[in-house]
Amino acid sequence: MLKYSVEQMNNIRIIIMEGQVAVNERNTLKKILENEKDVKEVFYILNLSQVFYIDSFGISFLQNLILGNDNRRKLIIVSEKEYINYVIRFNKLDKLMNVKFVGSISDAVRLFESMG
Repeated sequence: MLKYSVEQMNNIRIIIMEGQVAVNERNTLKKILENEKDVKEVFYILNLSQVFYIDSFGISFLQNLILGNDNRRKLIIVSEKEYINYVIRFNKLDKLMNVKFVGSISDAVRLFESMG
């Protein structure tokens, strides 16, 4: 079962996920996308520290989250799990969509703050 929560810190949206980001969680993932589609924030932190599996549907979810409602969002993924980072890099999301990886939410916030 996928659990998630959304936090707001200044102009940064933080989505914390726990479980698997996969096709069997499509209803939850679609709900997240629906809730985020009109959000104007550009900076997103996606905490995948507690995610243990991601499939092609999960990759599609990430693409849609980054693109938003025709916005070009910047995304930092928090995860120290090599599997999650590998899946995202293998699908070239890190290059195509300007995704960065860090080890903690505080590191992600500092990185966004340094970007202005």
